[in-house]
Amino acid sequence: MLDKKTRAVLAYLETQCPGGSFKVLEKQDIVAAMPARLALTAEEIDSIVAYLDRSEFVVLKYLDEQQMCLTLTPKAHSALLDEKRLLDKPAFDKKVYWIVGIIAFVAAFLGAIVGNIVGL
Repeated sequence: MLDKKTRAVLAYLETQCPGGSFKVLEKQDIVAAMPARLALTAEEIDSIVAYLDRSEFVVLKYLDEQQMCLTLTPKAHSALLDEKRLLDKPAFDKKVYWIVGIIAFVAAFLGAIVGNIVGL
């Protein structure tokens, strides 16, 4: 499971590296693209990218003080897709329980009435 900062960086990298192509990215561009609430620095970007490389989410060609060249692996795409599925999962409404309960009660009640009329 990825933390918020790592997930945000990985999602940004996915937008920048379409189709599995390698791309040279500026660290300051990544820092600028992150939400202000995350408050990422260039050093944190270094450690996040190194973690993603060790975890085989990205293939890193090089990483220097200002730039990096990398691409995403299928593992990264599937991890982001799985998280999107979890976030897009519709919330189950409790009204369904009430409707099913009422229908079951009415069906049982009508069955009892018909059973008494027929004499079973």
